[in-house]
Amino acid sequence: MMNAPEHNESLSINILGIGEITTTIEVAGRWWGKVHPREKRWMRLAYKRMPPFDSQEDVERYIRSHNEYQDLLATLAIFTPWHDNLKYKRGDGKWIVYNRQERFTNLKVACLIIRELPPERCVEIFNLLLNVMAPMFEHNLAHPEKLIGFDGQISNWVLPEFDPANPRILPGEPVLYIDTSTPLLRYDGVEQLDTELFLKSIPSLFRPIVRKFMLQQVLDRYYIPREVILDLIASYITHGRPDMVPALVEQANRFMAASGFARTALPFTIKAIRDYNKEDVLIWKFFRTLKRIDRYLGERFFHKTYDQRLPHGSPSTWQNLVGAGGQGLTPEDDPPT
Repeated sequence: MMNAPEHNESLSINILGIGEITTTIEVAGRWWGKVHPREKRWMRLAYKRMPPFDSQEDVERYIRSHNEYQDLLATLAIFTPWHDNLKYKRGDGKWIVYNRQERFTNLKVACLIIRELPPERCVEIFNLLLNVMAPMFEHNLAHPEKLIGFDGQISNWVLPEFDPANPRILPGEPVLYIDTSTPLLRYDGVEQLDTELFLKSIPSLFRPIVRKFMLQQVLDRYYIPREVILDLIASYITHGRPDMVPALVEQANRFMAASGFARTALPFTIKAIRDYNKEDVLIWKFFRTLKRIDRYLGERFFHKTYDQRLPHGSPSTWQNLVGAGGQGLTPEDDPPT
């Protein structure tokens, strides 16, 4: 159950980021944090509300996959923050799940860290992340029957010990992967996650088209090392460092050429990265516009409750629209006392 706030407590909800499937929020209030069960320190919490589930069995299946995904990543030394899941049955019979995990200050989040760093430090973070992901790529090469998918873009990482006063990134710097709400596991060619979770984030009129012609391609890219690395490089553009693309392309090509899992992959070019990012931003804005239309039609003419959160304004003014180059996180605030 969620913590019960005092009657006189003033609450506010901060949008931390908007992803393809769900929005990440923080409820700012004294009673909405938690003491870390092992480290016995106070944690701020981030909440991700998943699309509604049809049954409790679907919920339990999802939570098992969510936990299994993080356990498998941990065996490969890809660590995640403290987490759990909250669930409840809605009045209409649908089940709602909130992923809950530790929320780190903005000074620890990689996509915001790189905005203030000199180029050589940005490359150090890039190399650090490549080396962290390498065991997963090697696992997938050795175990094609048990693949682990991954979204490695820069907004999905936290550096919990990063110090802005001494910003050098050491090779063994601790990092945490925070985007675990869609556990990507493919066993014997079969996705363990209900792929309808992806489709629920798409305007209803387009779901049959995406399901038939695009969904498999979208999922595949999370299992291919080159595609994961491409997304990581392009995300530097999204988060304010387009100047880094030439250096990252050089580093990525060197990394792949020396690897056993991507040695024969097509090398990256600067133009290909920039073109990919432009296309990604256009797709983001297009689908966000369609979502607004979908919500308007559903609420106005069919009297349905829209199950996703959309920020105010138009796609061109959404400051938190991570996928289209927005700030990604709300301005830093003081932790509750």
